[in-house]
Amino acid sequence: MSVKNKRVLSTVVYYTLAALALAMAGFFIYALIVRDMALWSKIVYFIWIGFVIGAVIFDIICTSAGEAKTISSVIIYVLSVLAIVMACIVYFVNAGVGGLATNFFNLFISIAMLSLMTTGYMIAMWCVGESLVEHATAAKKISEKKN
Repeated sequence: MSVKNKRVLSTVVYYTLAALALAMAGFFIYALIVRDMALWSKIVYFIWIGFVIGAVIFDIICTSAGEAKTISSVIIYVLSVLAIVMACIVYFVNAGVGGLATNFFNLFISIAMLSLMTTGYMIAMWCVGESLVEHATAAKKISEKKN
């Protein structure tokens, strides 16, 4: 596969993953609105989602410019760790001696899975974006050698 074809495929996959990350963030917002959770956890998750949306937009800008992917990777890493930490906090705050109550278990699983799926899409999006930047750099080097 030529570098040009790899770049086209990477571009399509990158923007698809960005759209999926934003869609999962939207589903997560909806789930938080309709679910009955503690107010503090809703507020923390809404703030987290705001940062996720900002990180996706920032990563798109960084990928388009071909720069600052390191900053984007640190932001995505921190948001990923925060998603895991928040899921653990919500679990331990609501868990009793025998684990989660039956009526809270489905809520916890849906909230934890939505946050972790959003994080997974962001990580995959960053990886493909990094590959896209590398393809653009390789294409630029090839064109410079021809000239």
